[in-house]
Amino acid sequence: MRKITEKVLFICLTMVVAVANAQDPHFSQYFNLPVNYNPAWAGQGVENIRLTGIYRNQWPSLGNSINTQGVQFDKQVSRVGLGFLILKNSAGPASLKRLQLGGTVSYRIKFGVHQIATGINVGFIQKSFDPSKMTFDDQYQEDLGYTGDVPTNEVFSFTHVTRPDLGGGFLWTMGEGGNSKWKPFAGASLMHINKAKEVFIEEENTTPIKTVFQAGTKVIMNEKVELKPSIMMQHQQFSDELIAGCMATLNFEHRNKVEAGVYIRKNESAIIYGGYQWNSLMVGASYDMNISKSVSGPGAFEISLTYIPVAKEKAKDKKKKERIATAKPEHTKKEIKQTVAEEKLADADQDKDGIIDKIDQCPDEAGLMSNHGCPLSDIDADGDGIPNKIDECPYIKGAVATKGCPDLDNDGVIDSKDHCPTVKGMAANNGCPDKNSREKAQEKTGSIYFEINETSLNGIEIINILEPFADRLSSDTTLQLKITGHTDAEGDEKYNMILSQNRADAVKEYFVNHGVTETRIVTVGYGESSPINSNETEEGRTHNRRAEIYIIRNH
Repeated sequence: MRKITEKVLFICLTMVVAVANAQDPHFSQYFNLPVNYNPAWAGQGVENIRLTGIYRNQWPSLGNSINTQGVQFDKQVSRVGLGFLILKNSAGPASLKRLQLGGTVSYRIKFGVHQIATGINVGFIQKSFDPSKMTFDDQYQEDLGYTGDVPTNEVFSFTHVTRPDLGGGFLWTMGEGGNSKWKPFAGASLMHINKAKEVFIEEENTTPIKTVFQAGTKVIMNEKVELKPSIMMQHQQFSDELIAGCMATLNFEHRNKVEAGVYIRKNESAIIYGGYQWNSLMVGASYDMNISKSVSGPGAFEISLTYIPVAKEKAKDKKKKERIATAKPEHTKKEIKQTVAEEKLADADQDKDGIIDKIDQCPDEAGLMSNHGCPLSDIDADGDGIPNKIDECPYIKGAVATKGCPDLDNDGVIDSKDHCPTVKGMAANNGCPDKNSREKAQEKTGSIYFEINETSLNGIEIINILEPFADRLSSDTTLQLKITGHTDAEGDEKYNMILSQNRADAVKEYFVNHGVTETRIVTVGYGESSPINSNETEEGRTHNRRAEIYIIRNH
């Protein structure tokens, strides 16, 4: 009888170990360890870096609980996400252990308010066990039961195996980084797609492929309250898992917030989650209450700690702020109104333009607040000696002969309309000397797109567009470039003109740094004056934030 009882106990514990390790370890706080379920999450929504540690204790009532630890690190670099994941768990009397390490790379592409990311994970999985802590049938003797001093005849080829691991996935999000109050997402992944062989005995066994699907949304109720309903489904060999629920977030000042959520793991447990973030640290705790008929007693407990520091201000961001500051009026409307209220003197505004003489640079002539009290007609914004009222290019230095617009070759055709801007020509030939070649003298060969207020170049566009151009220019020294910069219609017109010129100059700087002579390149900023799409939509504005590259053939 004792032998039968011990055998039953051994079989039960063996089944627990087999179930726990045939499938991947899972977490109730899947939202705090996203890269574990889909490599496309790497860097997604991360301002600087994200470092998370998590611990899970499951089925303690069985005497040998399953303990799982995980560490996730990820960050974003422009559109690229980088990540690293470590998972370790152990279970059962045989100390069956599983170690998983992997590196992750993801890449994101924006289409207006939509964003699609793809990612891959490459690493390895190691499994091991201790046969000295196991019992076998040949160690049981009639009437004596189990005798540990009797050696077993069971033979194992290996007690640990290490195999490569490969996974991939994609993720779609909408409204991230914008003002939308509804930000849905959906993603899917395939893990262990190489189906690595695991051999403990003289039989073949492979790691089963795991498929994961996730979907949800962030609903911004107001500036303090957010709701995040979500669902996750997993399938791996004989195991199916479905978790659904909702989290509520209450935001405070200085990056502090409180989270609370309720989730259901189908046919297994009800999950209660709570979290608190203080500045750069976020702690989360959850408890699984069993609703399964197959397992009784306490469920599982999880705790996580996440470090999410604020990104340091980059040098280019500082320069951007300086450009914006220099493009704004010296005195804001609020400052002017406050000064007027303090003066309360009728004779303090001689020209009656609503701007007191104390800050009015043209106190004897009515003007505008944005022009420091001077009339628009008296302003020379680009400092070329031509007042704005007759300057057709008020924010780019030019000549009187061309009404304030630049004309590099002095042929009377301004650069923005000159198909041969470095060679004198005729207006009838679009600025080119040869009538027969005027239509093919200027050829548009590509466009570079920019983020809002940005002048930095995108890595993929450098590879796909700029590098081939640089090679072409190096091999054919007769070719020249004309680069035009553009912006959307958001913000101040003068600032947009400066920004568009800076975008064109950024592309020019790339070619100069790659050996192209500076005199072969002409840059023109158009500001917001030449949109190719409507500025009423985010998608249209995205296409308008660009620099266009033209190859010039001088014959």
